[in-house]
Amino acid sequence: MSTTGHISTPYVAKLDRNYKVTVEGNITYKTNTAAIDVYTDGSKTNSGTGSGVYCPELNKIIAEALGRNNSVFQAECVGITTAATAMLNRKVSGFDININSYSQAVLKALTKYTTLSKILQDCHNALQTLTQSNRITLRWIRGHNGNTGNDAADELARLATSLKVVGPEPIIPISFSEYKAWLHKQTQSSHSELWINGNECKHTKEVFPNLNTRLTTKVLKLSRKNLRTVVSMITGHCSLNKHLFILGITDSTLCRACMETPTHVLLQCRGVVEQRAAYLGSQHHSLKHLATWAAC
Repeated sequence: MSTTGHISTPYVAKLDRNYKVTVEGNITYKTNTAAIDVYTDGSKTNSGTGSGVYCPELNKIIAEALGRNNSVFQAECVGITTAATAMLNRKVSGFDININSYSQAVLKALTKYTTLSKILQDCHNALQTLTQSNRITLRWIRGHNGNTGNDAADELARLATSLKVVGPEPIIPISFSEYKAWLHKQTQSSHSELWINGNECKHTKEVFPNLNTRLTTKVLKLSRKNLRTVVSMITGHCSLNKHLFILGITDSTLCRACMETPTHVLLQCRGVVEQRAAYLGSQHHSLKHLATWAAC
């Protein structure tokens, strides 16, 4: 696999690029009435991934489904390739052609001299072939700027995500980033199921009845000393009499006034009212409520 997240091929030199690429993003209207303007876009939803191509001059309206497991980058790249291929099949020749794309990532990738992405290489080759008889400029266009061509390509791309793929999936290689996203989602789902259905860690589950990644991120940023204190209070494995009694270090679970457990100290103990108000704010009714407050 490549470091860019796409299927690996040997480095391919692209020193012969004959098309122009601009990423200023200030294109909102047709700048050359004699030019052919083509609009492309890619989209990904829960239904699938797809690309759209719109060109009123050539009467090209294309919604191409890619399947459920491809990335937006791939969809946007395929959109440009589809547009170039459509013009090659139409034998368009002798024109200034502007291919307008919403994807800065794809356009910037096309400005590089090498690539590890097979679909990017295919896109480059199609554009190079088209430049043999036309003058090609790829332009980044801002989304939702009132441009009817861009809006049409966006609508076609969204439509494509709901269409059925022609042929077996995947029709293009699945990117490494999609594998990572799928693996992370499956891991989180399995972790959550094991945590909810397990019978261990009862005290910790008072704080985290469900996984809380936001609070986990905040806790991991603490210093080593503070992290140790927080973890000990969450788990109940701390230097309060309840835990010390379990370890056989003390002969009583009680302190001078009350049952000395983390839950009681954090929520109820009258002996630390001032400290609790200073560090934890207003009264909390449960460890879950306290953890939710801390995560905000």
